[in-house]
Amino acid sequence: CIKSYTIPGIFIYAFHMPLFFFCSGLFFKPKSIVQGFKKDVKSILIPYVFFASILIMTLLGIGAVYNKSLEVAVGQLNLNPLDSQCYPLYHTIWFLICMFFVKELLNIFSKITANYRIIGWGGYLAAIVLRECGIHLPFFIDTAFGMMFFYTVGYTFIYSKYSKERFNTYVLLLFLCLYLGLIGIVRPEVNTRDNVYPWYLCI
Repeated sequence: CIKSYTIPGIFIYAFHMPLFFFCSGLFFKPKSIVQGFKKDVKSILIPYVFFASILIMTLLGIGAVYNKSLEVAVGQLNLNPLDSQCYPLYHTIWFLICMFFVKELLNIFSKITANYRIIGWGGYLAAIVLRECGIHLPFFIDTAFGMMFFYTVGYTFIYSKYSKERFNTYVLLLFLCLYLGLIGIVRPEVNTRDNVYPWYLCI
């Protein structure tokens, strides 16, 4: 397990979740709030419940064997959906429930403005304010505000001139080296799950 405070860990944690939401944003299509909600329940919430159920049953089975009692295993398992530290519901698949709310929030905000850059940066700033105020919304809704930034970057990228251009490989490698050098020098704290993501990494 690579810790998030090591240089390889910082790079991975600063990269893998933003990339996941960026790539998802490439395929976003604005829908009505009701239509989008119905589609996302089928494509995101149902798979989330399925995988969470498998994880819960697995943990109950392991706990029952270890404690030789299913009742004890059930008592030890935290299944509070309002607790963001609930292991079986959120620890490994938190990004699915977060993705659901990213899409719902985006469908709502896109009815107010069609400028997705404003929506993305507005979500990022809202996430920072919530974090600084110590406000943790249930079901990772506060994290969804922060991840909305990367999602909108993906959406705006696919419709921009840059998606059609070919980039010089050496220039991209130079940017990667500068990025890694920045991480090595600054060693920023990175935890997208808790909205800890410096603004200069967003750029």
